[in-house]
Amino acid sequence: MFCFLECKLKASTCPNNDKFSKIEDFDIIVKKVYSDTLLLVTTSSFLYYPFGVYGSLEKFQNDQSIWKTFSNDVAMDSNTEKNYRSLKFRNSYLTIYFNEEKGKVDIVKSFIEDYEIKLMYCIKKGILKQDFIKILNANINDEFKEVNVIKLESGLTGIVHYYTFKGVKLENIRIESDYSFAQ
Repeated sequence: MFCFLECKLKASTCPNNDKFSKIEDFDIIVKKVYSDTLLLVTTSSFLYYPFGVYGSLEKFQNDQSIWKTFSNDVAMDSNTEKNYRSLKFRNSYLTIYFNEEKGKVDIVKSFIEDYEIKLMYCIKKGILKQDFIKILNANINDEFKEVNVIKLESGLTGIVHYYTFKGVKLENIRIESDYSFAQ
């Protein structure tokens, strides 16, 4: 399991060389190539906490200070609203929710296309596809060479990551969950 300090360090610091740390719990349940997409189904906790594990919205926003709050336009009850944040940085957005039951901040949805935003394990726009595959610790050989999208899907509950590559470099990241807040 993650610890807060470890997550903060991995999310905020990246080596200048090609030595990326690997996601330890990235066990692949399903591996499939279709069209230009490589689908990997995993139970890795990274899918739920790509920025690290946070026990409050305030801690998340302090550590991830690049993100700025903007108003949300979703109708919700006051208890849900106090645990919900819509964040923005340039062309990227992130919606997070403090899950009181788990005591952790969950990702609702996100779209990242700015170089300054880093996920854990130094994943950010511009990373090489081969380095991304190394970080996943996935035993993938030729399957990834022709794909433009690497889709990481949870084998547990509803969260999916889409890593879109242009050539060999990561162009953007989209994260979707099955959270629904509309009344």
